[in-house]
Amino acid sequence: MNKKQNAPSLLCKGRYMFPLLWVCKCCMRSLTLGFTSSRSPNKNKHLPTRVLAGFLLAVTSTSHADEHLSHLKTLSLDELVNIQVSISSKRPEKAGDVAASLHVITSEDIHRSGASTIPELLRTVPGLNVAQSSANYWSITARGSGGRFANKLLVMMDGRTLYTPLFSGVFWEIQDALLEDIERIEIVRGSGAAIWGANAVNGVINIITKKPGDTQGGLIYTQLGDQDQGSGGVRYGGAISDEASYRVYAQYSGREESVLPGGFEAADDMDSLRGGFRVDWHNTALSSLRLQGDIYSSHIGEQASVPNLFNTANDYKDVISNEIDYSGANLILAWEQQHPNEDRTSVQFYYDRIRREDSILGDYNNETFNAEYQYQRAPQGRHKWVWGFGYRLFRDNFDVAADFIAFTHPNDYGEWFSAYLQDDISFYGGNVVLTGGLRLDHNQYTGLEAQPSIRVRWHITPRTMAWTALSRAVRTPGKIDEGGRISFRYEAPSPTSMGLPLEAVGMLDDLESESVLSYELGYRWQATEGLNLDIVAFYADYDKFRSFEEPTVQFLPSPVPHLQAISPGDNKIGGEAFGLELAMEWLPRDWWRLRANASALYMDLRAIDGGSDTTFVRNEDETPEHQFNLISTMNLHSNFFLDAVVRYVDKVKAFEIDSYVAFDARIAWQPTPDVEFSLVGKNLFDDSHPEYIDALLRSADTEIERSVLAKVVFNF
Repeated sequence: MNKKQNAPSLLCKGRYMFPLLWVCKCCMRSLTLGFTSSRSPNKNKHLPTRVLAGFLLAVTSTSHADEHLSHLKTLSLDELVNIQVSISSKRPEKAGDVAASLHVITSEDIHRSGASTIPELLRTVPGLNVAQSSANYWSITARGSGGRFANKLLVMMDGRTLYTPLFSGVFWEIQDALLEDIERIEIVRGSGAAIWGANAVNGVINIITKKPGDTQGGLIYTQLGDQDQGSGGVRYGGAISDEASYRVYAQYSGREESVLPGGFEAADDMDSLRGGFRVDWHNTALSSLRLQGDIYSSHIGEQASVPNLFNTANDYKDVISNEIDYSGANLILAWEQQHPNEDRTSVQFYYDRIRREDSILGDYNNETFNAEYQYQRAPQGRHKWVWGFGYRLFRDNFDVAADFIAFTHPNDYGEWFSAYLQDDISFYGGNVVLTGGLRLDHNQYTGLEAQPSIRVRWHITPRTMAWTALSRAVRTPGKIDEGGRISFRYEAPSPTSMGLPLEAVGMLDDLESESVLSYELGYRWQATEGLNLDIVAFYADYDKFRSFEEPTVQFLPSPVPHLQAISPGDNKIGGEAFGLELAMEWLPRDWWRLRANASALYMDLRAIDGGSDTTFVRNEDETPEHQFNLISTMNLHSNFFLDAVVRYVDKVKAFEIDSYVAFDARIAWQPTPDVEFSLVGKNLFDDSHPEYIDALLRSADTEIERSVLAKVVFNF
């Protein structure tokens, strides 16, 4: 299979938009031709590993004996516990005081990770399952219910929800940013709906970028590898006045194709261009204004399996090289005011537009406008109040081109209204805090939804804290749930189908919200200044999950005689999930930081209320039961750094994917404070392995390859 001829279309645009990046790309690609010259099944996949191993050995042999090594640039454990986060209550609080399953990825963690994308950054988060199903598609979920179209995780970037009403989830293939400009990523596993609203069922991810004042001056980076076509970015920040600062950036990203079993190309390469800006204005220490925006364009390839009643030779399906073009833009305006009595008022507006042009499915357009107001009261006696309300307007259109998918309402318009209230009540001098919260959301599909939460935290000693939580969350229906029709497949003639082909069709309409009642119990212990432990146990009671019920079968004489089995959608799946999440952070030396985490998840989904579904029930087997991560960061010398990650992921029973162990490593050299060279190896333990299969709109069953990436960063 040859690479698509028109895939470099955006790359050609990049030659004009980013000439410096284009030159860097071409130069670095020429340097790596020695291990990227062949994509055949017999290609030499061991050379990248040898190159990386040689580099690591050379550096470590000259640096290991130095006993006067510099301290890690990462924060100390005390500083990590005291990081200010806002994901739990929408107001700043210490990470160590959050009564939730919290994990924070700091800017230094991002820098040392060797990751090229946001999904890669999330791979080592405890309790989070991140699986790659192609060069571009991801399944990202917390505590089960995964898939490319996972819909129980709320994701935000700088207050903008990365949400599509098409399926109540995230298009992860287009979520990108200049990673050097991300301040931190806050992740909470478990329900966060009482403060953030619908779809925060199993978790919340909050991506926060740096202020322009923290990114003054310039930055240029370029990278290239055997799985990276050549990527690069440029950012510049400056001061408008003593009160205002700005940042602008531009970035190109390109990824090579993944492979099919046997080593052949999967035709799923990607080219992406994006740019953006941010301006912050501070009149005084009490008032601030933020304006920021992004614009992007991406081209993605895939091999899709499309039902075809006439293709009897290939199990009634066509395998087609599909072309998908994304384009979009967003704009955020946020204002915050601190009052003389230390109360705080904040207002935020954003506009988000996305266009998806799919040569098979058709064109999808969505526009979203969101407004939110929040008032935070200064502490009054035992109480800390925060309350607010919001409004969201969206409009979308799906001009369907395929005959295997249809919508009753291709043109849609909707409004969401929300209001929330939360109070922290302190007892025993603040050692015990009870948090009660309630959020009311009203949407056009299911009307009013109530999502309450009660949390209690107890500081047993200055270094130990126990907490517990009880909360309810809902996943509101998306466009596909309210009038969506999907022809999944054609089945070969059999005695049960009277010797005729059988078309399996799902018809979704007028579904209710899915709901979960979550129970959590956690314990944090800072055993020493160099050792932190975090333990969380959870139980989730699910109700009204989406289901496909007993089909109605009818005979259709055309285009050729066949049977059509239409399974109506309903909300007749329930069940539970329970598990344990463990995390440890240890500083065995002042130059060495170790982090380890493990998670166990067990799900039991079943038909309820007389349901007969056997399709969505198998979602319980689409998430691995056990995962383990070990992350090591070492300062080998004052300007040499070695980072490594070992990941174990259990088997995925639903797709018969074996468990695997992945090893990633990064070596970096900073000859000056403003220049860094790094070499990253990913999935070094095997040539390739599968991680996930897209079961709904099935793309080709691709495998994730071993890869090596070289990167140069220059600050000026």
